[in-house]
Amino acid sequence: THATTTTTQATTTTTQLTTTTTLPTTTTTTTPPATTTTSSATTTTTVPVGVTTTTAPPTTTTTKAPRSPVFIDVPPSDAYYPAVAKMKEAQVIEGYPGEAGAEFRPDNPVNRAQFAKMIVGASGIEACKQHRCRFHDMLDDTPDSLFPHNYVAVAAELGIVLGRPDGTFGPWDEITRCNVVAMVIRAARQLQPGRLADPPAQYVGSFSPTGWPEQDANLRLAEYNGLLQGLKGFGSHWSPWQCATRGEVAHILAKLMN
Repeated sequence: THATTTTTQATTTTTQLTTTTTLPTTTTTTTPPATTTTSSATTTTTVPVGVTTTTAPPTTTTTKAPRSPVFIDVPPSDAYYPAVAKMKEAQVIEGYPGEAGAEFRPDNPVNRAQFAKMIVGASGIEACKQHRCRFHDMLDDTPDSLFPHNYVAVAAELGIVLGRPDGTFGPWDEITRCNVVAMVIRAARQLQPGRLADPPAQYVGSFSPTGWPEQDANLRLAEYNGLLQGLKGFGSHWSPWQCATRGEVAHILAKLMN
């Protein structure tokens, strides 16, 4: 009977060891390292400094709207488009109504009355009814319009147009290229002193002598100062005696405006 009682006490002591081993060892090791290392590295690398600087400027430059024609017969690809658009914006030129939209008709010839109006507008001169026309071939003045009398009159007062020895102006005659050049040279000298530089003696232009020294000098001066640069077909075969077209006049006058 005494031997059985001693063995039961040994079993009670062994059960306490199992409870001590499963205490929270995992909690101490894993939580701190994981939180501290990953948050700081992520924040530093993904700050959008580089993205903002590089992508904004290219987007602004490339998304320019394409130029749209101001007249349906002068597309943006036309050599005279910049001049025509500039003159239209400045309200120096007007178009003609067409079936598909406003037309400029750049190949049409320009008469002398039309050119007087265009050069007055391009020079920024105000025409008004107080300007009286001295040429006797202008027909009756129209009370409700400045064209052509008052534009011709103010151009004559400023010495831009001279008329003819017989006191006529020839308002409805087509104007030649050399007359356009002569009037542009006069306008530049009168209204923009110092604008034109005299070509050096050794300068050789594109023109052969016309037999009219004043016109030769005007053509040489205009070419040297870039007023004829960019004209379609310009070169040694470009005839100064040919009638000027609306496109040519717009191109030359836009350069005068510059």
